[in-house]
Amino acid sequence: MSNLMLPQTYSELERWAQKAAKTEMIPKSYRGKPDDITIAIQYGSEIGLGHMESLKSIAVINGNPAVYGDGLLSICQRHPDFEDLIEEPEINDKGEVLAFTAIAMRRGRKPKIFRFSQEDAQRAALWGKPGPWTQYPQRMLQMRARGFALRDQFADALKGLISREEAADYPTVDGSGQETLGRAQLLEAEDLLVKAGMDSNSLLNTMFTGIDRLEDIPIKDWPRVRNALSMRAARRNPPPQDGGEEKT
Repeated sequence: MSNLMLPQTYSELERWAQKAAKTEMIPKSYRGKPDDITIAIQYGSEIGLGHMESLKSIAVINGNPAVYGDGLLSICQRHPDFEDLIEEPEINDKGEVLAFTAIAMRRGRKPKIFRFSQEDAQRAALWGKPGPWTQYPQRMLQMRARGFALRDQFADALKGLISREEAADYPTVDGSGQETLGRAQLLEAEDLLVKAGMDSNSLLNTMFTGIDRLEDIPIKDWPRVRNALSMRAARRNPPPQDGGEEKT
């Protein structure tokens, strides 16, 4: 396939990024951010990703690049010594997935095996968290096992990258080193804001001074914020009285 339409120099890449940032054909997180597009493509080129594949696969979580779990596998599959990735679920008699085991196989090396279970997720305070761990728990177990096995076996190909699914579970840290809300808390906060009939500016102006983004809320303040939003949401959406009809 011809690469005539792709930028060949840094100047061409910058111009290409300026145009791409104005379209809706790229992920929303890159729209209006040509500098981010440029760096993402440069980073992607170092790990074997094409221009558009870089934008679709790479996300910045807590200031660090990460790739979706399928993108992580795609990078490793291009390695000349890649042989296979075997993923096996452990299912109980109720049909529930209790764990996933991932086996990353590389030519000339012993297989790297990693198992991630519900118990592991519970110890890490992940099981039952709002967001993907509640919506797609089996998939999250699979992605954790996959990520660890691939990183152990193909560190040279991944160059320190982790999966987006894993990175999203880590708490963020602001410039002062203070731990701030992670992705799971942000998702829950956004959901509670809708239920409470508030926007983020109203919340921040009411509860904080000098904080103008949800992601800058210190993690130590999250219980207070969640409680305030939950109480407001409950007042706004009271349960129906016995024998009455639920209000719409």
